[in-house]
Amino acid sequence: MGCLFDFIEYLKEKGVNLIEIPCEEGESAAANHIALEPGKIINTAGFDKTRKKLEKEGVDVIEVEWAQWIVRGGGGGIHCATGPLIREPGPRLT
Repeated sequence: MGCLFDFIEYLKEKGVNLIEIPCEEGESAAANHIALEPGKIINTAGFDKTRKKLEKEGVDVIEVEWAQWIVRGGGGGIHCATGPLIREPGPRLT
């Protein structure tokens, strides 16, 4: 399986809860979001299955209309199109 499998196992060992995104939405940038703080993200509207899975796990999902930007702008999700946010350091894996 290689490095990706090892990384997933590492995250699980550290207690990170992984949320699987449906393939049909993952191929369209459903995982390309902006993390505002632990448990709160901005995501492109229209990924209903992904939003429901995230909300079920307690994530506050703020949706914005971004689909036209992806089509007219030649691609790129909301995270890729924004500059980095400056915020307080979050928790670290030890």
